[in-house]
Amino acid sequence: MKALSFKEPWLNSTLEKLLGLSADTKRALIGALEKSMRPVKHDPENEQEEERRKTERFWSTFGSWEGDGSAEELAASIRNARTANPDRELLD
Repeated sequence: MKALSFKEPWLNSTLEKLLGLSADTKRALIGALEKSMRPVKHDPENEQEEERRKTERFWSTFGSWEGDGSAEELAASIRNARTANPDRELLD
């Protein structure tokens, strides 16, 4: 077998580890690498659905409101639910 040499030390150590694998493991690794290089088929419907799900997840991380009412209705319901109205001093 021809000796391989690379300038990057991490590549040399990784290659040494790979050369020590069994034949079945090497075949499985090669198959996974080949699969990762195949072009991805684009499905516009699936992409839109995935984009919608990502957007929903994004906004849910910020505690977005999920409900039928508007923000004004939510604020009014919170305001009306208060039972005490504290006296506030004027700030001069």
